[in-house]
Amino acid sequence: MKQYDSILNTKDLHKSLYEHFSYLAAEDFAPVLRAIMQKATGVRVFEGNLIVSFTGDEELYASPAGGIKNYERWPKSFCEYVAKHEFLSFGTDHWELCLGNRKSFHFESRLLNNYDKKDILVPVINTFSFQMWLYHPTEKNSSGQNLIYHFAPNYGEDIDSPSELLAGQIFLKQMASALDIMY
Repeated sequence: MKQYDSILNTKDLHKSLYEHFSYLAAEDFAPVLRAIMQKATGVRVFEGNLIVSFTGDEELYASPAGGIKNYERWPKSFCEYVAKHEFLSFGTDHWELCLGNRKSFHFESRLLNNYDKKDILVPVINTFSFQMWLYHPTEKNSSGQNLIYHFAPNYGEDIDSPSELLAGQIFLKQMASALDIMY
């Protein structure tokens, strides 16, 4: 695809990938993104998806941009991700870390029992550890975005304390952990 030509034809793959995915690295996450992209070993396009290979057998699949009209209920920062890539999926054949509207929330939680399940949006899922991060329907962070809560139902936990991180930062943090990057 033409939109990926600059990455496919670059002389500096790591720099090009860093620049392309910089929309995920709000504020102090730039060093994390840079360290992640330093582990990239190759890039290709398949069926419109940008695929970045990493050391080991992990790959990052980045879909084309999504239709913003489908995300009117989502926070502004998430819509900015969708405008670049509707879905990001990182992992192997056995597990994946997803940034995108991949699942609905259908678990019981004391924090969210008063809300309709369809109003609880899930921007990040890690299928390896069966963890998810979800937007609270009404609570906001200091920048006016919906607060993100961590939830790990397989561990018998209820929802953790809210995070000031944005979904892209959580995705990068999980990617860095999977790649054994210390930050």
